[in-house]
Amino acid sequence: MTLWSSADAESATLGKASARFAVGGLSIDTRTLKEGDLFVALKGDNRDGHDFVRAAFDARAAAALVTRAPDGGLDDSWGPLLTVGRQQLAVFVGALGELAVLARVVDEPDFALPPSWQLIQDRGPYALPGELTLLREHRADVLVTKDSGGEYTWAKMQAADELGISVVIVRRPAVPPDVPLVSDVADAVEWLRR
Repeated sequence: MTLWSSADAESATLGKASARFAVGGLSIDTRTLKEGDLFVALKGDNRDGHDFVRAAFDARAAAALVTRAPDGGLDDSWGPLLTVGRQQLAVFVGALGELAVLARVVDEPDFALPPSWQLIQDRGPYALPGELTLLREHRADVLVTKDSGGEYTWAKMQAADELGISVVIVRRPAVPPDVPLVSDVADAVEWLRR
């Protein structure tokens, strides 16, 4: 459940979010912060919450509400999550080679990934909690996925929607004209009987 989005935060504070987010809770204390919370950096007489922003992100805060940049700054790298399959990964290297890309595939690609890329080899099905964690930990700003059909991998779409992350769906390549195409089980059985 989304309690607050980046748009809500911008409207309420008249500030500017550096990335889109959606949070399920708020916290002013990193000791009680839950994964996916918004950390609110309050400045008090004895403590300044800005000193704990890095700890909040280490505790998996989804975002931090601040009035100034934390001392020492933050790693503000964001990058796409690619779930397009190993056969399509190479297409993205030229345009995304310098970004912090997380590529999730079933089988290892047959080419060397750029140094800034991280590879996860995994096979679904995937559940919403795990997909939320993956997108948050990678700090994904866009999900690029293939049109694989079905509900087998739908959790990543739900997670992206919940977190306010843009989704790009890559259309399947056209079926070559010499390849038989069937649309249901009955047609498949008929084709096999030929």
